[in-house]
Amino acid sequence: MTEKADVFDFVLAYAARGWHVLPLHSVRGGRCTCGRADCTSSGKHPRTPHGVTDATTDLNALAEWYERWPDANVGIATGGKSGLAVLDIDPRHGGDDTLLDLEVKHGKLPSTLEVLTGGGGRHLYFKHPAGVQYLKSGAGVLGAGLDIRADGGYVVAPPSNHVSGNPYVWEASSDPENDEPADLPGWLLNLLTAGQSAPNGHKPHNQAQGGKVLQGQRNTWLTSEAGRMRRAGMDEPAILAALKTLNQQNCYPPLDDAEVIRIVQSVCRYQPGYALTDAGNAEFLNDRCTGQICYRHDVRRWFVFRSPVWAADDNGEVERLALEAIRERQAQAFGIQDADLRKKTLAFLLNSENGYRLRSMLEIAKSRPNLTKSGKEFDQKQMLLAVKNGVIDLETGNFREGQPEDYLTQCAGTHYDPTAKADRWEQFLREVFLGDTELFGFIQRAIGYTLTGLTREQVFFFCHGARGLNGKSTLFDTLRALLGDYAKSTSFSTFTNDPNKGGHQESLMTLEGARLVVANETSTVGTLNEAVLKTLTGEDPVTGSKKHEHERTYLPQFKLWLAANDLPKVRDVSPAFWRRVVLIPFLARFEGKNQDKGLKVKLRAELPGILNWALEGCLAYQREGLNPPAACTDATEAWRGDCDPLVDFLTTCKLDPRLETKASALFETYEQYCRLNGVAQAVRSVQLFSKLLVAHGFERARRTNGIFFVGIGA
Repeated sequence: MTEKADVFDFVLAYAARGWHVLPLHSVRGGRCTCGRADCTSSGKHPRTPHGVTDATTDLNALAEWYERWPDANVGIATGGKSGLAVLDIDPRHGGDDTLLDLEVKHGKLPSTLEVLTGGGGRHLYFKHPAGVQYLKSGAGVLGAGLDIRADGGYVVAPPSNHVSGNPYVWEASSDPENDEPADLPGWLLNLLTAGQSAPNGHKPHNQAQGGKVLQGQRNTWLTSEAGRMRRAGMDEPAILAALKTLNQQNCYPPLDDAEVIRIVQSVCRYQPGYALTDAGNAEFLNDRCTGQICYRHDVRRWFVFRSPVWAADDNGEVERLALEAIRERQAQAFGIQDADLRKKTLAFLLNSENGYRLRSMLEIAKSRPNLTKSGKEFDQKQMLLAVKNGVIDLETGNFREGQPEDYLTQCAGTHYDPTAKADRWEQFLREVFLGDTELFGFIQRAIGYTLTGLTREQVFFFCHGARGLNGKSTLFDTLRALLGDYAKSTSFSTFTNDPNKGGHQESLMTLEGARLVVANETSTVGTLNEAVLKTLTGEDPVTGSKKHEHERTYLPQFKLWLAANDLPKVRDVSPAFWRRVVLIPFLARFEGKNQDKGLKVKLRAELPGILNWALEGCLAYQREGLNPPAACTDATEAWRGDCDPLVDFLTTCKLDPRLETKASALFETYEQYCRLNGVAQAVRSVQLFSKLLVAHGFERARRTNGIFFVGIGA
């Protein structure tokens, strides 16, 4: 049958096979020939008055219909009438995914006659199961997007046209004139008949009653159970003994022992463990490559374990491993003693090397228990640090080999060498911080804390040096090199209220997985975005999406290290914000002969030693906490004073929870403070003054004689 054959040629061919045909309305000009503007089954519903019951193989009736309606679409009755059960797969409603889930659970469907529908779906033709009096048609009985067309139903057949303008066609490898439909798999029949009743209300003969497996299902059920035992590695005598027991206890009436023996012998022709199907290949890959590969459903990519981390497969390594697995099965097959089975097994496995079979194998493998990962498993161990030659336990400082179950995807930029030193690095820091040993120790603890995935300190580090050439950039460059994958840079505008820069949320989504985030600004930086900084230091989840990706949520593990030559403005005067700020002063200046132009190269050479130094800082942090020195706390308070017009005034007030002072009286005291101390009065109204006091955390109380503030006295 060729594509050039007219509609009636198809009709005659179908009738010759014993398939009962009925004429359907067609589609003209994008509309159904029924003429109804609201038709919801365009080109799919019968032209004859009695619908599918009119379907026939009578050539005279068919000739009369197609002479009257020469462009009618073609319907084929399903069920016992034509000996067909057709699986209708609609990918637009999840049919492909539903079928894949079923095949992963029960086994691959056999190859059979297949129609590609005009709407992008597929019809798989199977034989109506023998001994089943009634197999009910239904939509969604197997799950979303999967319908069964059997008794009482019909399908639209080639060369019918679809409302989309596309025709129904036979899949290229299908020959409807000469090929037979495959038998309906037992597992699919079991799913379709579970709970069904025939039209007269009686259970069909193949339906279990009272927990028994009845005639029509016994062979299928026992074969399935025997296959399960074989895959578990049971030998033939053990399977036979178990199956005889199941037959007597569960089948009604029980099969003869001879039939049970035949089932066991048939199943045991296969090597234990893996079926000759794409699913069997996937199971073999699952067992062979556990800990080597996995499929992450959150990012829809295969990952491979390249110790000590899992990395996205960007060079086809998973496909190569799949091919290796197939060839390993081939090598094993040469040891099969039964010549016929050996030949059959090798033929299947050689065919498994083609691209379609490999893709099918890998598609099924995505849901195998040892290979499938949701993505939530990865990068959750906050006190493990991957380095180029292994993994460091940051709680103890101990080094070991990386393990797949660490589920790490980021790696530091150096290897671990317990003997390495960092003399030039330590000299650099002493020069930068002018020999301040307390500040030196704090920087070591802060960098040690940065190695971890912890964010419990809820602070960000702001490195400030007004004149440049003070070591900030060198510090940041070295930290980025040290942390490697764990380090990310972003624009300073991510943390400011710059009206010309947008996309804060998208920028934040690029920081997932980092432990160090740096942003360096050398020009005027404007006003900080306090809300963003509170979120990123508050142990709160971040939700958003990268361009062209779905929305997702992650919990930050990074520590923010910001740097600028000029301090930005801060509008938030609340303690809730300022407790998060750690200002680190960079007061040195490296010019002329004091400038070591080869310093960055020297520090790169010391990265293993700098890692040891940072590990010491991490252990010190766990013992002592961050504990910022006076140099940092004083600098932070000075910055706060520049941003907060009341901070110095409040140091002169009495703070006692028992006190209450009228707002107007406090404002007068503030005005007097400014005059006496020669301070410019930044706050000119009692209303603004009151708002700032609330921001500082003082309770505002309305009394009969005015507004008071609790906990403060003039």
